[in-house]
Amino acid sequence: MKLTDFKSSKSEQCAKEIIRWIIKHGGWGDTNVYAKTGGKWRCFTNRNPETGRYMYQDDCSYDNDGQKETKTAYEKRILDTCVFIIEDDDPSRCFEWTGNFVCLSTEGWLYDALNYGNGKTEDQLWKICQKYGKYFERGYAWSLALYDN
Repeated sequence: MKLTDFKSSKSEQCAKEIIRWIIKHGGWGDTNVYAKTGGKWRCFTNRNPETGRYMYQDDCSYDNDGQKETKTAYEKRILDTCVFIIEDDDPSRCFEWTGNFVCLSTEGWLYDALNYGNGKTEDQLWKICQKYGKYFERGYAWSLALYDN
């Protein structure tokens, strides 16, 4: 199933918005975003569950005979080719603080931006969370979870 193909719960809408935000910054990869819906967790990842291969944003190259791709087309292509969905994947097997809505584990761009950035990344992520009536707390340097305001 492709990320752009299914109807979403509120938690999945939030997860998709976070993923789109990461893609906008060119950092999709080494991040798992989990959304809890219907009592089960759904994981959005760059790891293809069938092949075990990690698909990074840079791996999704595109040749359009020199034509510039629109931002919308680019985002959809990345969402359809570099974001995989793993059903019933409980994040508590990897880290303790998961909340009951959305949580994520990260390395790469987002890890660096959250831990060594200038605060802009946190501000942008905070705005996404607030749209859903949430705030985020860091569990480890590589994880965070969203909670009710």
